[in-house]
Amino acid sequence: MILITLLLYSLFGCHSESVDVVCTEIYQPVCWEGKLYSNQCEAERDGADNSELTPAMCIDYEPGYTGEMKPCPFCPE
Repeated sequence: MILITLLLYSLFGCHSESVDVVCTEIYQPVCWEGKLYSNQCEAERDGADNSELTPAMCIDYEPGYTGEMKPCPFCPE
């Protein structure tokens, strides 16, 4: 009986289908759902679809600007 149980579990038991994705260290920041990612691969590893990604932004502030300054890069709101 134990042998049959083990056989059935091995055929129909829980199997992980996750795949480890290795991304390069190339820094090309993108945004997905308001979160900043170092590159497209890292965002896709979290579940993003390529069509959902937007480029991260930087603002070139004029010399003497005294208003609120956003970090660079950032994700648009």
